[in-house]
Amino acid sequence: MSTLRLLTQARLLPPYINTQRHLSTTRSLNKTYAFVGLGQMGYPMAQNLLRGLTRQDTLLVYDVRPEPYMHIYCSYQPRICGGKAVAARDLEDVVMNADAVMTMLPESKHVEGAYGGMIDVWLKAGRKADQGRKLFVDSSTIDIATSVSVGKSVRESGLGTFYDAPVSGGVVGAKAATLTFMLGGVGAGGGTDATVDPKTLLASMAGRVLPCGTTPGSGLAAKLTNNYLLAISNVAVSEAMNLGLRLGLDEATLKAVINSSSGRCWASEVNNPVDREKTDFKGGFGIGLMKKDLKLAREAARQYGAGLALGEKVEEVYSLVEGKGEGYQGRDFAVVYKWLKEGGEKLKD
Repeated sequence: MSTLRLLTQARLLPPYINTQRHLSTTRSLNKTYAFVGLGQMGYPMAQNLLRGLTRQDTLLVYDVRPEPYMHIYCSYQPRICGGKAVAARDLEDVVMNADAVMTMLPESKHVEGAYGGMIDVWLKAGRKADQGRKLFVDSSTIDIATSVSVGKSVRESGLGTFYDAPVSGGVVGAKAATLTFMLGGVGAGGGTDATVDPKTLLASMAGRVLPCGTTPGSGLAAKLTNNYLLAISNVAVSEAMNLGLRLGLDEATLKAVINSSSGRCWASEVNNPVDREKTDFKGGFGIGLMKKDLKLAREAARQYGAGLALGEKVEEVYSLVEGKGEGYQGRDFAVVYKWLKEGGEKLKD
């Protein structure tokens, strides 16, 4: 039987509608989960979520492109462990059948579109507010204002409970199920009216789940703050390594001094640009993603009145480096070091 026919049959979703059961910190049987957005991060995250389900559970997978969820369906349907993967036809299938929905989407407009579509379906179906006990967790890195607005719309529609939970760890962490989730809108003790607990949902994809506060958007606030610091420290380490080597210091000696002294940081110890150069800066956290996060952090700073002395200059550096094209675009953000070695370019006054 062809893959297409299997997926067509899998679209008969009503048998998978769950019975109403409460869930605190352990999964009950016959739950239906959904994952929306199967890109470089979402695809392996969905795989790990599926692995963590019981055989009685179902995972609906949806992406605007058919290929990713077809592959997940074919790869994992024959397994004797984990839940069943079922291809959703559209967001209506997702919102009407899932107890808990994970989203991992590229930009704010995609998050607004996906949640707006699900809310419209829910309201057109005439669902009452007290029927909405679904859990929604968005792991997209977007602007805080959009996330807060989407969460408010989810709650006010009676659809369910919404949390922001951006991640750290990149594609490597997504594949290895070692991501750090920065969970916003929930206290350290958890607590939700939804039938699925957010920290339980994230467990099979995570190395750590860090509650970042009760305020909606606090997960994104933590993510953008951390990545703002990372963006600056990466440029600083790249400059320092370039300077030290030009001054005649041995590479290993310079790294040892920095990493045993006050200059030590993640960019110097774990992702040192001299080491990344040996892999031609392939893989890792793409420079375009870092530029995106830096821009979001600067936007948040403007909205909340936080002064950033270095933000504009550092963003300009990443823009110049990515603009170099082949050999830079799509490479790990430590490729700033390569640009500096080649002389860099004059920044704006």
